[in-house]
Amino acid sequence: MSRVLILESEFLVAKGLKALVSEVSPGLFIEYHLSLNDALEDAEQNIIDLFIVSVSLAEDDIGVRFARMVKQIEKYEMTFTVFLMEDMNEDLLITLFKEFYYFRLLPMPRVSKAERTFREVVSRLLAFKIIKRGESSITLLHNKKESVFDLSKILWIDIEDRVVTLNMTNSRMHNYPQSDYPLKRLKLMLGDGFIKIYRSTIVNKDYVLAFDCDARWLKLKGSEKTFKIGNTYINDIMSSFGNCKRKDGI
Repeated sequence: MSRVLILESEFLVAKGLKALVSEVSPGLFIEYHLSLNDALEDAEQNIIDLFIVSVSLAEDDIGVRFARMVKQIEKYEMTFTVFLMEDMNEDLLITLFKEFYYFRLLPMPRVSKAERTFREVVSRLLAFKIIKRGESSITLLHNKKESVFDLSKILWIDIEDRVVTLNMTNSRMHNYPQSDYPLKRLKLMLGDGFIKIYRSTIVNKDYVLAFDCDARWLKLKGSEKTFKIGNTYINDIMSSFGNCKRKDGI
């Protein structure tokens, strides 16, 4: 059973949000809290699958404070937060982008169109989860079906047409929506054995066969593809491999 936590200081609004979330699935456990401390205690004592938090532009907004605290809890490093706001604000969106990897900012669902969007987002975020178990594998959950991937069998991951593809050493490919599995999220879960070489590409370091930072290309064992290296990632490659060039087979 998935567990949803709602933080909203207004009692009637909180009840309304709970009612909307309950329409997504009858099997959800939904709890709402009116105070930061109660919400934080719930998050610490249980495992929350999705946070729904009301926020404002107030300097000491409890919603943003709560989200910052939750971000420091290890078990929630990959958990999405839906931020709800009365009046959408670009400054707040920029702030959230700087601080949080996995979030959606939505208008408070008080009209039918906004309610429909809210339910769709909640449903999608609860349908897709990513879990890390130990240091050797990651588990992706899609429509309640778990797929466990051995990290040593992942050759590279890329994005095309808003689809994230895991390319395996056995030439198989596994696709997931970019909206729910952004590369930043996956990179964190994959760990230090993987390196981002382009804005849409992460590769397994163990399979790097050759590269040239000056010419901006890289090759992997088991793939005939030549990968482009982005300017932003050259320093990371040099830090990982100690030089700017590697010849085939070395």
